[in-house]
Amino acid sequence: MVTYDNDEAGYLHWIETHPRGYVINAPKRSGDCPDVLHRATCWFISTKKQTNYTTTTFKKLCSLDRQELVNWLANSPESRACKHCKP
Repeated sequence: MVTYDNDEAGYLHWIETHPRGYVINAPKRSGDCPDVLHRATCWFISTKKQTNYTTTTFKKLCSLDRQELVNWLANSPESRACKHCKP
């Protein structure tokens, strides 16, 4: 698992080079909103029009192993899977 926090270029490179990967969109402050699991290709977390994926209120946890991220979410007080990409 790789975490991107304040690293737009690194995150965008990861999702481009790992289209079969998975990403957790996690708030930097606990309790702000749920952690959400996505496919790396999900437009909610991969559109080039956005420029603040990791620099404002969210960080990204990325892995090719879906189960690794599911295990991480087990410790999250609130989490869900994206309803759009259905990871």
